[in-house]
Amino acid sequence: MGIYQSSMTLGQLVGPPLGSLAAVTLGFKGAFASASVVIFSASIFCYLYVTDVSKLPKELRSSLWTLLDQRVILGWMLCFSASIQLMFLPSILPNVLDQFHIEKPVALKLAGTIVMLYTATAMIGTYLWGWLSRKYGLFRIITLLFTLSIFFQALMALSTGIIDFTLIRMIQTGLVAATLPLIISIFLREPKGGIIGFLNSARFTGLALGPMIATSILAFSSLEVVYLLISAISLLALLGFKFFFKEPLDPS
Repeated sequence: MGIYQSSMTLGQLVGPPLGSLAAVTLGFKGAFASASVVIFSASIFCYLYVTDVSKLPKELRSSLWTLLDQRVILGWMLCFSASIQLMFLPSILPNVLDQFHIEKPVALKLAGTIVMLYTATAMIGTYLWGWLSRKYGLFRIITLLFTLSIFFQALMALSTGIIDFTLIRMIQTGLVAATLPLIISIFLREPKGGIIGFLNSARFTGLALGPMIATSILAFSSLEVVYLLISAISLLALLGFKFFFKEPLDPS
């Protein structure tokens, strides 16, 4: 499950720069056509190699309303805030580079490098922290990672140049990206079907709203306020999870 979830994170992080690269090198038509080829290839692969699963017994099926207990909602909010932390930056990265007085020809190349660097740390962090969670426990690692990611998210407001900003962002994504598979793994033993799908919807909601939240705040305020308000959203989600989430009797 950790490998599967990390592949979703990788796709969300790498997709925007790859799309931009395809548009620049192939044109918009070529970018759409190449994306269609990738999706079609994945469909053929799934048809040939993915083993289907049997339907859930009727007693294990659940509607949306039976899924929405307090634990699931708190897990959803935590996944949502983690996704916002991961996905907000590309939409305002040109403004960040402009703030550091980087010329546009250099900024275009530098933006892709920054995304590649923090994508790499996100992938490394996902595997590393997933391995450590088996030794120190899911809830302890999730709390640690979220606390540190909130700190580094806020610390971006104090960055003075592109180098320290990039280093802070790399550390932050290396921490927060790992929380998504860890949060979802809490619910793997739940008897209700559909919980994992509902939790994954938080990822895509954050993917859609993260850039929108960042650009909307920036329209009325500054980059520093963007960083701090996203930190505040994550802090509220963490506090709700910490104080109201009921741990299962057997968290393993």
